[in-house]
Amino acid sequence: MTVYNFGSINADYFYQVPHIPAPGETLAATDLDQGLGGKGANQSVAMVQAGADVVHLGAVGRDGDWLLDRLGALGVAGDSIVRLSCASGHAIIAVAADGENAITLFSGANTAMS
Repeated sequence: MTVYNFGSINADYFYQVPHIPAPGETLAATDLDQGLGGKGANQSVAMVQAGADVVHLGAVGRDGDWLLDRLGALGVAGDSIVRLSCASGHAIIAVAADGENAITLFSGANTAMS
């Protein structure tokens, strides 16, 4: 059986910081990691890992080639993912040394679909 999952696809940018910035504070990050994210994409990957055949329905922007490549490499069928001329959704995740985090989300192509 094939599962069709409609949901967000994001680029997650993880910035390691000494602490969560206070309002108005500029803080230098000590490291950066980038990964595939979005609750919908995460669900699709989890279902594939559980043994399902998954077709993801959603959208990426003009910068989303690597997101599609990553989904495909993880076994998620992406033929039904549309490409839009806007930016892909992404999250900026500040992760403090104590594990606390703060997230800024840009929905991008996820909410630009008609």
